[in-house]
Formats: sequence, C-alpha cells, structure tokens
Amino acid sequence: MITINIPDVTPVSKLRHRTTLRGKKHISYTPKKTADYEKIVSAYAKKAMGSIKPFSSGVLLCVLFNFETPKSWTVQKKQDALDGQSLHTSKPDVDNLLKAVKDALNKIAYEDDSLVSVVFAAKQYSLKPGVFILVEEINDIDTDGLANIFNVVK
Repeated sequence: MITINIPDVTPVSKLRHRTTLRGKKHISYTPKKTADYEKIVSAYAKKAMGSIKPFSSGVLLCVLFNFETPKSWTVQKKQDALDGQSLHTSKPDVDNLLKAVKDALNKIAYEDDSLVSVVFAAKQYSLKPGVFILVEEINDIDTDGLANIFNVVK
C-alpha cells in the first residue's frame, strides 16, 4: 500500500484537451493548468513509490480532495463546513478531479489506469487545500458484499 500526501495544493480537475491549428496541422494539447497539476501529483507519487515498481494487477484507489472554505463565507458557515455539515457540492466534479489524479499516477503507481478496479473518492472543505491518495494492489474484492450493498444478484 502506498500513501501520497500532497499538502497545500488545490485540487484541479481534468480539463478537456484543446486543439489548435498550426500551419496545416491540428495540434492537441492538455491545458497548462491540468498539465502543471498532474506534474505535481506525479512528483509526489514518484517520491512515495521510491524503488517500488508500478503495480501490475488490480488496484484500489482512494482519494480525498480538500478544498479551502471560500473567504466570502461567514465564520459560522465555514465552521459548519469544517464540521461536515456542509458538503462540497460545487464544481469541480469529483469524477473530473479523479481523472487528473489517475492520469498523473499512470506508469508511476500502476502500469496503466485501466488496472484501477475499485475507487473511493470524496471532496470536502478543509482549513488547507490538499490531496490525499492511497493506492493498493489487490487480487480480489468481496463481490458478494458489493452485491449485497446494491441489492443485486451476481
């Protein structure tokens, strides 16, 4: 299991690729804000992995995205958010935040992001921004337990 703590960095969602025309060629590129954020996440991941090779089988990925409370909020509203009484329901979307992290961990924490089989992700308000990541190689999951949660038959 690998844990990656990225303090004092505001989470950034994966923005769509941009395309521009240079001469007669169409060039696609990742927007700078996304590319810079992915580089930061990758650097922390490389440090956390050390000499461990990227995982090559199923992966469990847990990510907690911390956002500072807006400065315009009252002291009481900020405290309510920090106490968990106010969910972070505004943009960016948690799935787009997750895409940026998954892409940044590619070839570092795991060989390919298609290996990510189980995901837990949340965004919340915090005193300081940051991203906390747990990556664990798994061989199986309790699919009976998942079936029970969703009340479905396998």
